[in-house]
Amino acid sequence: MNAMKKQAKDITELYLSKMEEILEFRAFTQLAYLKLNQAIDMGFKFKAQLTPTGKSLDQEQIKQRINKYESGFLPILSFQHSVSIFESWFFDILRYLLKDRNRINKKRKLEVGEVLKSQSIDEIVYKIIEEELNEVRYKKVADWFEYPSSFVNINIPNETEIKKISEIKASRDILVHNEGNANQIYIIKAGELSRAKDGDPLSFDHLYVFESWKVLRNVMESVGNAISSKIDV
Repeated sequence: MNAMKKQAKDITELYLSKMEEILEFRAFTQLAYLKLNQAIDMGFKFKAQLTPTGKSLDQEQIKQRINKYESGFLPILSFQHSVSIFESWFFDILRYLLKDRNRINKKRKLEVGEVLKSQSIDEIVYKIIEEELNEVRYKKVADWFEYPSSFVNINIPNETEIKKISEIKASRDILVHNEGNANQIYIIKAGELSRAKDGDPLSFDHLYVFESWKVLRNVMESVGNAISSKIDV
């Protein structure tokens, strides 16, 4: 395997390992919650002092919070982090591919001020790449994957996967910007896979989060392997 192929493959493997870590975090946290619940049910008594808020909780209050957090915060945190890793992987792969200057958009313009502030040609190239990637970030998911296919011969993910990723990203945006309540922007972005009406809360139960994780991970693996196997020598 030549150096370029190996480095592209290493990028994907790094982010796949991070995705696996999220799954382990969720599983181990659920296990810790389960064991603590079992201990309380068996009569274990204790109190917890929450220093930041000054609250003191007994075992029954802790159990109530455990049940709430396990079904609420835990899947949401896992979901948001999964989407973040997926996006970081995608743009790191693009950034690596664009280091080959033959792949850079030759029509991309850079302001004279930015050129004058640059210390070298490499710094100018870096700025061009970052502007290119920033433009891609605000495009639709389908356009995301059309972009690398213009200089690496890949034809995945498929239409079903594109639709699922679009809904997943739209759900993440709703969590960040609208406290998890669907709006028209979400409905448009999610398309036919929209999971709620305008104003209704979106569900982020463990099943949805795990299914989303599988979609993101599988696309990372398949696209990453396709790129590393077909990247130019």
